[in-house]
Amino acid sequence: MLDGNQQWVRLLETPDGMISIVPRADIEKRFDGYALIQSIDVSNDNAPSIHFAETNFQTNVTGIGQQVKHAYSFTNTGKQPLKVSIKSTSCGCTSAFIGKGADAKAMTIAPGISGSVQVSMDVNNVGTQEQMVTLETNDPQRPLVYLTIVATSPQNIEVSPTSLFLNSDKGQAVSRDIQIVGPASMKILSVETNQPDLTTDIQNGDKNSVSHTWKINVARSQNAKVGDYKATISIRTDNVDRPLITIPVTGKVTGDLNITPPNGFFGFVKAGQSQDIEIILRSRSGKPFQILGLRFEGKNHKLLKVTDENKGDSVSHHLKIALSSSRPVFLQEQLVLETNIEGESKRIIPITGLIQE
Repeated sequence: MLDGNQQWVRLLETPDGMISIVPRADIEKRFDGYALIQSIDVSNDNAPSIHFAETNFQTNVTGIGQQVKHAYSFTNTGKQPLKVSIKSTSCGCTSAFIGKGADAKAMTIAPGISGSVQVSMDVNNVGTQEQMVTLETNDPQRPLVYLTIVATSPQNIEVSPTSLFLNSDKGQAVSRDIQIVGPASMKILSVETNQPDLTTDIQNGDKNSVSHTWKINVARSQNAKVGDYKATISIRTDNVDRPLITIPVTGKVTGDLNITPPNGFFGFVKAGQSQDIEIILRSRSGKPFQILGLRFEGKNHKLLKVTDENKGDSVSHHLKIALSSSRPVFLQEQLVLETNIEGESKRIIPITGLIQE
């Protein structure tokens, strides 16, 4: 028999080596159910007899990389010395020894005396991992005995999603959920963010003997500043393999002020020539606004000049930016824009270009 469940078993037929699947009830009629050895009458009152307290051991582990060990105790209930040896293991991840010492693969047990088979299995898969040790004995009733060892390992800590992208308009709150699935024994110690406008709320979800699920609600307040947004969520656990889970948060807060294009690019300009570009500022709400200040910052800011063609209150402002240089230079400056729009008093507009010979 290769394996099976409560209803079916899988057999390796000989001599052709074909594998067949048959009802378990049919097999139990032909086998004694102890070691799946044919129930033929080979009784001998003077023969050795092996009796195991258990032949199947199942346990749970907290994660892969651990080692499961178990001792299978047996007794010679016969009247002659019992010889027991380890024939094979089903995987290189499993080892077994009998008697004293890790190299002991066989022993002889006197009548009425007990012994044990020490089995260890390295857990290298998530989910259920099952391996088998095959023993040979001189018990005529049970010449082969199969010991199974089963370990159930929870899935590795799962985080979904692994990053957050938060987009919203100015004055609008936004929230997203993060789900974390870890071992049942794991605890989340703390959840922190590095931005005061980003808060978290952790909720315990489903928990069973194998896993524990948490839901963390992440909310950005309506007071977040206009522009590109970046933050980090730090989740600390008592799991030795992953004590810290970090989730990057990016996004944008769109304000009332619409800047088109969002940056100024002069392209390639020949030295000694002048060139102008235009940037248009508009109010998305249609409410007039004022430009309170315009200035350039950067190494070559003196090469630039800006004028506002719509002074005073206006729902739109046209900015004319002029470039003039007599020498080759790589332009990488910033236009600092100050307005009377609430929450958008200062905006930065990148200005780039390349002046060539």
